[in-house]
Amino acid sequence: MVATYPQHESSLYLQELDAVTKQVVDECAELIREALARWQKKYGEALAPDGSGNALKDAGRKLEWRLREQERVAELRARLDRGVQRLTLLGTLAVR
Repeated sequence: MVATYPQHESSLYLQELDAVTKQVVDECAELIREALARWQKKYGEALAPDGSGNALKDAGRKLEWRLREQERVAELRARLDRGVQRLTLLGTLAVR
């Protein structure tokens, strides 16, 4: 956060906001990493742009992903949205 607002002198307040901001960004990054790792492990090449080479199998896996993972995608989006809201709030607090 301090780097985002260089016109302000460094203070304990901004250092704390910076630490919380980093924590929120790290949490969001970890959510994304976990989701991608899970989907890569479970669905592998079927979701890759070039696929696995078997179009019928890939279509089945994509349909399975769509049906089974829809709730997880919604949960991931909600958690990331909360992270974005927290970052917005921290940015607002930093300019005070």
